[in-house]
Amino acid sequence: MDEVERSERLKVAFAWRVASMIAEADKDLSAAEMLLLTEAFPRELLDGLGFVDAEGQFTDAYHQAVLEALEDLPEMLPEEEKLGLVTLFARVVYADGVLHAREAMLLIEAGEYLGLSKERLRDHLRPLLERD
Repeated sequence: MDEVERSERLKVAFAWRVASMIAEADKDLSAAEMLLLTEAFPRELLDGLGFVDAEGQFTDAYHQAVLEALEDLPEMLPEEEKLGLVTLFARVVYADGVLHAREAMLLIEAGEYLGLSKERLRDHLRPLLERD
């Protein structure tokens, strides 16, 4: 597997893990959150990466990719890709129309974990989280 393929694999594993944690943070997985997750992470994508088995359970390959992502993504991804992931996570936060404190905390932690400064994260999130 080349470095581009590995990067994409780790991004999907990390993004799924964080997005699903955000969606489940309020203990109420809404239909809107479920739809967003299935659109962003279609079964074919997860199957193609070997992340789910025939019964729909996550595989050792997925868990290994998450561990590698936690270690490697902060240095591997350019800032633009990190911000793209944060944007996806912000969409999950607001999928049900409500900003829950735990969801917001996970969103910020994910951005910081990726190596984004608090200032850069705040500047990027401000327009995404402002509500009319």
